[in-house]
Amino acid sequence: MTRHTLLLFSLFTLGACGNRSTPPPAADADVDTDADTDADTDADTDADADADADTDADTDADTDVDTDADTDSDTASECVAPLLRCGEDCADFETDPLHCGACDAACGDGAACEGGVCRCAGAECLTGESCVDGACVCERILCDTACADTTSDEAHCGECGVRCRGECVSGVCACDPPFERCEGVVGFCTDTSADPTNCGACGESCAFGEYCQDGECVCRPGFGFCEAWGDCRNLSDPRQCGDCDTNCRTICDGGTCLADGESCSEGSEECSRLGGSERWCADLQTDHQNCGACNRACVGLELCVGGACHGWELALGCDECPCDTCAPDSICCAYPGDDLLAICVEAEECPG
Repeated sequence: MTRHTLLLFSLFTLGACGNRSTPPPAADADVDTDADTDADTDADTDADADADADTDADTDADTDVDTDADTDSDTASECVAPLLRCGEDCADFETDPLHCGACDAACGDGAACEGGVCRCAGAECLTGESCVDGACVCERILCDTACADTTSDEAHCGECGVRCRGECVSGVCACDPPFERCEGVVGFCTDTSADPTNCGACGESCAFGEYCQDGECVCRPGFGFCEAWGDCRNLSDPRQCGDCDTNCRTICDGGTCLADGESCSEGSEECSRLGGSERWCADLQTDHQNCGACNRACVGLELCVGGACHGWELALGCDECPCDTCAPDSICCAYPGDDLLAICVEAEECPG
């Protein structure tokens, strides 16, 4: 091939290559790549930002709820022993002068709370007294072991020792119906349907051997009315053993004439009078005509309890025992032989 021919072939080949399509320039590729990268980065950043926001919100909400709940629980908690709750305070009843022995039981100025009792300069003040300048002072009326307001104190109404069996109003015992106010009655108020000293009306007193039932004086249990005598008689007496017409020539034991040679039942003693011509059995612990010893009789309406004579009064307002209207030195009992009548006996035990 000649040199001229080779030159023409080379030119033809070069021209053909110049007409081919070419890929996008490298600069364009760099721009697209950067744009994609930025978009991805922004998307990730936004996602992270959202995640952070959610996390903060959850954390704040949880913190607020837990904190409030804990605070409420602490406020409502009980006081730690030996403290007790008094309103919003936790108090030690043994030593707290504002709550001495009980809530709001405040000791006066200069008084200390010791063992749940207000003491003034080391001394224990009486009920109703206040501590003034280190000394116990009664600014009312001193009645035995109490500083009393006699205008309203039911244990000292009007004057010391007058115990109301109702409410004390302006120094006078007031009685609630159906009870009546009778002068001379302990506590003034009484029930005239059952009071043997005011039976049916004030001042109407029952006789020996009687008691008051439904406003009328009737023979007390163990007694019977004997026309020959005109009064109620003990039916354990040999002169009327069991009934008014039986004169026992042996021993009368609880209303029964014993046969010759028989002795008193267990728990009873044989008593006699008139040189032994009249004999009977008696429980010296409960027999009010032989109380503690043969022929030692109680006076009036007294009852024999434990071999000693004791007074009594109605358990006002109570049909049965226990009854909180009885005085502190009395005990609620059923009247001997009548379980439906509650009485207050001035003794440590009930009559048998």
